[in-house]
Amino acid sequence: MIGISPRRTYLDWASAAPVSPRAWRAFMNATKLFGNPGSVHADGVAARVVLEEARTRIARLAGTKSDGVIFTSGATESNNLSILGYLHLNMKEMSLEEMHVLYLSSAHSSTTGPVERFGSVGVQIEPVALQGATIDEEALKKQIRPTTVLVVMEAVCGETGTRFDTRNVRRILNAISPDRHIALHVDASQLPLVGSFEHTHLGADMITLDAQKVGGVRGSGVLILPKMLHCSRLRLVVGSSMHFGQVRKRQHLQPPLQKH
Repeated sequence: MIGISPRRTYLDWASAAPVSPRAWRAFMNATKLFGNPGSVHADGVAARVVLEEARTRIARLAGTKSDGVIFTSGATESNNLSILGYLHLNMKEMSLEEMHVLYLSSAHSSTTGPVERFGSVGVQIEPVALQGATIDEEALKKQIRPTTVLVVMEAVCGETGTRFDTRNVRRILNAISPDRHIALHVDASQLPLVGSFEHTHLGADMITLDAQKVGGVRGSGVLILPKMLHCSRLRLVVGSSMHFGQVRKRQHLQPPLQKH
């Protein structure tokens, strides 16, 4: 009889990847920097240097400016900040009933949830048409309306591994609506180990990343707001000047994945 080894093999990387030694070392080094990065004393300045270094590295990989990189507690917060923030921003120009949002209904609940919340208060929401496991491009062209303000997708399905061509979705949006920009939010949490999250490669305006999907320490994520959407426009919480003073009421985070 062939014996069965009791050794376990962990396969659930799509949910949470094991922490890599490099990320763990970076995390431990960051815990030594206890100063508030917003302070002007030596401890604060030292922490700020490491923080901005990490922000710059991520921005370089995403092909955007460093002030468009917002550290969060993970993909759930990033997706919510992006989607709720952008729709809230559009309320200055349109009523809730006028707005139309397309979204990938098979995506993670942290992307579908914010969309459905706005749908419950009047925003017109509609699932992106699929053909099998891919976007139905011809159907998508017909779904886009003059009032479509946002399309919400993910780059890679965390359940099946299916990759979606978000750049082609951007081409379709630009072709159907050449004179009015339709924002594209992409949850790229599952992408970094298999492809580039550079914003022109994705065709995205807003990009979500999550450290735990790529070997980083839990509780660390990123929201990237390239070019047209400076973070100062997505004001969700008042009473704090941290993180450029607008996006979230929380002090600067020391990113555990700074050198991963």
